[in-house]
Amino acid sequence: KLLELYLPGMWAMCGYYCHFKDGHQDVICCTAAQTTIPKEEFFLAISLGAYNPWNKLFKRSVIEKAGLRFSTQMTLGEDALFVWQYLQAISGGFRLTSLPLNHYTWPEGNSLTQKLPENYHEQCTYFFEQIHKDIQQGAPCSPDSFQSFVDLCYFQFERALKRIFQNDRHSLQKRIAIANNVMQ
Repeated sequence: KLLELYLPGMWAMCGYYCHFKDGHQDVICCTAAQTTIPKEEFFLAISLGAYNPWNKLFKRSVIEKAGLRFSTQMTLGEDALFVWQYLQAISGGFRLTSLPLNHYTWPEGNSLTQKLPENYHEQCTYFFEQIHKDIQQGAPCSPDSFQSFVDLCYFQFERALKRIFQNDRHSLQKRIAIANNVMQ
């Protein structure tokens, strides 16, 4: 089904089931049977999993031609940065299907997405600098789309701070130090 969405210069993306450890699941997908989203609206599709690499088809030729690689400077968000850079390397936007074709199990506490690295602030700074540089160099991004991205980032920061203080692995003093790093 995902291959059917492929058009030259476009990117194929599907919906997915998100399974949680408490047993419930969400279906994350667009409501239209098929939707085309221009790349300048990329950040508006964040809630549909636009930043995830695992619900898309990638063309190896695009990756090789653009010299794309996952960032080795990041342990959190490197996939979202790769997805952003891939999108800049194609000529069109992406096509979505309303069909949830993937299953994603939300990771438990031992997943990297549930832990924050000590250098969280530096990784976030690197991520934003890369996107800002691309936009300054002409990467298409509508103001509404970028505002959607900023709103999501604030939400992620809020979640990160909650995880820091709910994590009893570290002393309170250590948790405060990590939180200050995030708040920078």
